[in-house]
Amino acid sequence: MPRLSVAYPRSLELIREAIARTKNVANFPNSERAMWAEFMPSPPKNLFSKKAEVIYFVGCMSSFSPQIQDIPAAMVQLMEKAGVDFAVLGEKEWCCGYPLLVAGMQSEAEQLIEHNSRVIEKSGASRVVFSCPSCYRTFKELYSLDAELCHHTQYLQELIEGGKLSLRSYSKKLTYHDPCDLGRHSGIYEPPRRVLRALKAELVEMPRAREIALCCGGGGDVELVEPELTSNISVTVAREAEQTGAGILVTACQQCKRVLKKGAAEAGAKLEVKDIAEVLLEAVE
Repeated sequence: MPRLSVAYPRSLELIREAIARTKNVANFPNSERAMWAEFMPSPPKNLFSKKAEVIYFVGCMSSFSPQIQDIPAAMVQLMEKAGVDFAVLGEKEWCCGYPLLVAGMQSEAEQLIEHNSRVIEKSGASRVVFSCPSCYRTFKELYSLDAELCHHTQYLQELIEGGKLSLRSYSKKLTYHDPCDLGRHSGIYEPPRRVLRALKAELVEMPRAREIALCCGGGGDVELVEPELTSNISVTVAREAEQTGAGILVTACQQCKRVLKKGAAEAGAKLEVKDIAEVLLEAVE
């Protein structure tokens, strides 16, 4: 019987090659994975502690893309203000495997899963927090860890409602975009909204929200294969957000923020695009 061969678009082959070589989708040296912290006014002293109660899993895009490195910077400042015993893995963090998995390259992802699991277990952490919904979903579905897994919207809600963060009222009008892997695939809709309501901000919903929310356009590996489709969808979302009258489009996914910022610019929308951690940091006393 002839052996079957599998063909992928060249863009996906490049991602596979990059991850095999550098352990991240950006194809940068993984030793630079925590360079974003160098741009903070005062990086936490024990950011790379070998032992910590909480591991903050930053993700490839937030680690290397200048457009969204404000997300991990905001998160570590919030956790520091809340007195959390946390650490990041730095170069020991590898891609979670998601880009390979959605491309059908499961065997290539197994090494990444084994490595990340081993490093987190050695840290002794009881919780792992993710800003990336795709990392969170991948860990929930395919990793076997003793640690509790939570998205940063859930964790920020817990810190606020537990009295760990003191907030000022946020006077700006907001609308919220539900990321696919956080909403439809993980069922997390209320935590981000509870965080935004805690700011006493005016929160207006877009016509298509929650279960029927539009993808930002960059979900999965779509942007790698059909960049024009990604652009068209992101422009549509930006226009719907602008029509709510909100000045800020808030999301909770590094890919959504990056893609929607570009979509807002292409649409000519008078709209800021921010991650929920960035908005919360602005309101913390």
